[in-house]
Amino acid sequence: MDPESEPVLFEKPTSFEALVEWMRCPELPSLVGIDVGVGVPRGHGAGFRAWLESSQVPIERRCSSTPDTWSLERPFFRVPPGPGGLTAYRRRGRLTRGIDDALGGKSPFILSGIPGCVGSSCVQLWEYLRRGPERVRLWPFDGPLTALLRPGAVVVGEIYPSAQLRALLPQTRLRKSKRADRAVALAQLPSPPLAQSQRALDSEDVFDAWVGLVQMAQADAEGYLDSEAADPVHEGGLLGSLA
Repeated sequence: MDPESEPVLFEKPTSFEALVEWMRCPELPSLVGIDVGVGVPRGHGAGFRAWLESSQVPIERRCSSTPDTWSLERPFFRVPPGPGGLTAYRRRGRLTRGIDDALGGKSPFILSGIPGCVGSSCVQLWEYLRRGPERVRLWPFDGPLTALLRPGAVVVGEIYPSAQLRALLPQTRLRKSKRADRAVALAQLPSPPLAQSQRALDSEDVFDAWVGLVQMAQADAEGYLDSEAADPVHEGGLLGSLA
């Protein structure tokens, strides 16, 4: 994992399936860091997995739109319009993981109805993973990186670009959504190759990808990429010790 080598940006249709096929290499393992919640709050566990596999109907068509039809085993939902909609769901069970609480992240279960909801991305990932693609492994649920990273394997793990940026530049408070702040960060981090430096400056998504690569390379070099804080049963974890 070398942030000083020339990165190749994935610019094809943004599906997990297309990304995995693009990453796959018969001679080498591939580690894919994705900014998507891949665990569930403690208490969901086996019931959640059983619900995923209980029907071939797409997950989005099985989500809840009223609090009285929501449960830990049927966790994805859309917040109804009007005051108190989200509060009603919170009264019925825990909606966030410890990772989300520590980093100020959104619930991985909310598909729509509030600003910044992330559930749609989570649903896309689970839809792909539940089909059981060959040689795709989900860290930390399928084991430690030392066991998973084998030639030809694609390993998917969660990252969190905002937390990674804070870990890399702990004394600098930046808003990566602002171009000027991205410029400040890029001046302090290992510089992207010339071909990508302008794109990292202009695009928050490209900037996030670069920050993720730099932080994961640092964590790998210092021996904490395979975080001991990860929960392989319920909540998952972040690549590198960030929470």
